[in-house]
Amino acid sequence: MDFRARRQFAALLVFVMILGLAGFIFWRSFVHEETCSDGRLNQNEEAIDCGGACVPCLVKNRKEPEVRWARATSMRADMYDAVVEVRNPNDRVAASRIDYEFRLIDGAGNIAARQRGRSFLYASELAHFVEFGIRATSTIARVEFSVSDTDWVVSDALRPDIIAADRVYAVEERDGVRVSVARALLQNRSLRDMADLRVTAFLLDESGNLLGANGTEISEVRPEDSVSLVFSWPVVFGAPVEAIIIEARPKRFDLSNP
Repeated sequence: MDFRARRQFAALLVFVMILGLAGFIFWRSFVHEETCSDGRLNQNEEAIDCGGACVPCLVKNRKEPEVRWARATSMRADMYDAVVEVRNPNDRVAASRIDYEFRLIDGAGNIAARQRGRSFLYASELAHFVEFGIRATSTIARVEFSVSDTDWVVSDALRPDIIAADRVYAVEERDGVRVSVARALLQNRSLRDMADLRVTAFLLDESGNLLGANGTEISEVRPEDSVSLVFSWPVVFGAPVEAIIIEARPKRFDLSNP
């Protein structure tokens, strides 16, 4: 190859390189890889960046759990039981896993105790999460509750239809000691056997303050069966009991529940 041919080849090579660089810049500027966060309706999405290959639109547009109240009570000076009432406002989206934390705050505003836990919420469910036996470093004045992480799924599953009927509260004497007792009849109104249930009981006064919390576990309840429940506390509460909340929930989230 003579000198003139080499110069022509070099010029052509430079031209091709410039053309390639211009094409790359154009592609980077105007042609985007399809993703679930590109702000465009593509890759079979139902709406922008959701549905199709992306997260379901119901999950993307979900509302966060609503915390109704969080309170604590103590049977001993340094040990507390904490309860929160929480609602899932989504009618077709369930929280299959909820990681949460209770923070017990003393009168000076200091965190006297932290307790983490895990639960779940069916679609549209109102439920209570409870942590027993939290050791605090000082007397508690209020309770804070927060959700740290959640797994959301599209689900039409509902909480099993299990109710606590015939709820009553009384002060009884046992071995010469007066104790507080709550009784109820647990009824399985669903169409299948329910296993591994966690049953919790809460007593509230007329102002909604938490007087007592307790819990038990039931291995199985057949359809239309009833189970007698008895919860007791080794004290007589200082305020009248105005509300008895007894709640039965599976230990684990079940997508198959009709």
